[in-house]
Amino acid sequence: MKKNLQRGRFLSTTTCVKKHHQNIQKLNKYTLMSEPHPTASTFVIHVENDHHFSLLEEEALSKNIPLIVKFSAVWCGPCRNIAPVFESLAQENTQNGIFVHVDVDQLPETTSKFKITAMPTFKILRPSEGETMVEVGDLQGANKVKLEALIDVHCS
Repeated sequence: MKKNLQRGRFLSTTTCVKKHHQNIQKLNKYTLMSEPHPTASTFVIHVENDHHFSLLEEEALSKNIPLIVKFSAVWCGPCRNIAPVFESLAQENTQNGIFVHVDVDQLPETTSKFKITAMPTFKILRPSEGETMVEVGDLQGANKVKLEALIDVHCS
């Protein structure tokens, strides 16, 4: 739960995600850029901090759907090249998983938790019987065909 300081009430993660999507749509509508911001996405949630990542894990657990995580950095060329593919996969699978982006420079704790050594790295987390998220798939590198196959296997 995240506290909405303007109104003094708590918002669910789903409400925060919807507000995130609305803010990104406003950003895309009113911001004039030659290229979209690397984290400005309608279907991929940019993880802002470690607590936010935990909330997204809890949401995936409660909905019994996978959490698809892209670990990358703004300065990483292959990460920027694969971003539109990840975005389109997120758009195609909105009901089948939660797609998130973790900037390794902004979230070093989450990055080290998953032992990220190369970028981009994609991790698929699924709810397990012990009510925790477990890693069921991963991919290192910006390989479009392998990423599509990974998502197809775990989000169908």
